[in-house]
Amino acid sequence: MSCSVKEPADTCCTPSMGLFVLTQQWYPQLGPEEEFTMHGLWPDTCDGGMGPKDGCDPARHYDDLGSILQQADAKLYDEMNTYWPSYKGDNPAFWSHEWNKHGTCVSTLEPKCLGSDAPQHQDAVQYFRMALSLRRQFNTFAALSKAGIVPGRQYEREQFAAALSDAWGVPVELHCAQGQLEEVRLWMKVRGRDQFVAVPPLSSGGGGGNNGGSCGRMIGYPSKKKKERSDK
Repeated sequence: MSCSVKEPADTCCTPSMGLFVLTQQWYPQLGPEEEFTMHGLWPDTCDGGMGPKDGCDPARHYDDLGSILQQADAKLYDEMNTYWPSYKGDNPAFWSHEWNKHGTCVSTLEPKCLGSDAPQHQDAVQYFRMALSLRRQFNTFAALSKAGIVPGRQYEREQFAAALSDAWGVPVELHCAQGQLEEVRLWMKVRGRDQFVAVPPLSSGGGGGNNGGSCGRMIGYPSKKKKERSDK
């Protein structure tokens, strides 16, 4: 398991930054009506420190990820546009930011770890495949719905926290804006190269676990459904 030793012997087999944060977001104007969309999959150091603000390998900064993903895997490209949209409207620029800052810090995806016959840009392709797979595995909308928490209402913060903790076995971190749910963050460690295991946040300071992050006691969960106009 990552973070079980101070420095992994082989950073191709175990990520050197062994703590990951899967961040899903809820914007009423983005994505399918019954799905959270992705903000990112962020590797952290085992003591919770973030990686360099400009990423870990400037030589692997890709500023044309839209065309890269479309050429490498058309199905993945379509999924990215559906489940990883930007509220600013420029999806490929958002993907490039996430890859350049965070994806380049996943040591198990370095080119030397993928083999000499790996296609160009396979590191980024695998990063986004991995992140979207985790979004499906840890489906926030489904977990909340199972607990009776559906969009269009307000709920107590503890209801959100309990529903997700029950679903995944660990506390999560909730973030809000103007009293409405905006993000859910789930911490994970990695067994081997790519088996992700949910773990509790390192601490509840700064909004961890059931403390609710930037959320108050009551949290709005706005609907994504467009209201039908009635002609009168």
